[in-house]
Amino acid sequence: MNWSDKTFSELTTMELFSCERLRIDTFVVEQGHEYHDLDEHDLHAHHVFLMDNARHEALAYARVFPEDDHITFGRVATAQSVRGQGYGAQLIDTVLAVCAASWPGTDIVINAQVPVIGFYEKKGFTAYGEVFSIEHTPHRRMFIKAAAHR
Repeated sequence: MNWSDKTFSELTTMELFSCERLRIDTFVVEQGHEYHDLDEHDLHAHHVFLMDNARHEALAYARVFPEDDHITFGRVATAQSVRGQGYGAQLIDTVLAVCAASWPGTDIVINAQVPVIGFYEKKGFTAYGEVFSIEHTPHRRMFIKAAAHR
């Protein structure tokens, strides 16, 4: 199994299916959100994922894209079957490497779900601002300076 970083047009149909299935399983089914998971950001994002090719299953996934004067990433998910095995930390390390390689010198700003703020803090992110809601889930803005994610 290897980490992949692909644009939307580079994804195979099986990769697209598996990544979208993981996103829907996590955010729509597990977290109970009713929203359109695919959006215009998918078309120009880098899709970072770990695929179990033997089972045709995405084990971890995030999408990364430029936004205004910074980079952002989201739809961060790991399959329930592999949670607690370090894939989430590996995913963020891979995402930070993609950001440094693709957008050197650019800060990263994310909207983190409140329960995982500590996870991102361990990766060097700093929370700021007030708690706000996205799809009825509390979030907080977090950032990491470009020099910190090289």
